[in-house]
Amino acid sequence: MSKNPLVETLENASETELDVAFALLKYKEIGIYRKIKGLCLAFNLDFDTVIKDLPNENGRLLDRETRHFIHDYMLARAKQFRPATNNE
Repeated sequence: MSKNPLVETLENASETELDVAFALLKYKEIGIYRKIKGLCLAFNLDFDTVIKDLPNENGRLLDRETRHFIHDYMLARAKQFRPATNNE
């Protein structure tokens, strides 16, 4: 099974690209559908391909589940940019 293109992009994202993704996901004035559209635009990804594998119910993107799904990949990548401390 192939990975979601957004997941693949986030797993290989630069620090600046992760900043863009974090900013879009944290912006509360727009819904998850527009956030995903924005991420697809920022990373030059096909929106229809990206959303088909994201958490949904009856074709409607699930906000919390989708944000957490994406956020997990972003956090894993962000940890690669900073050295571990004794608190981790």
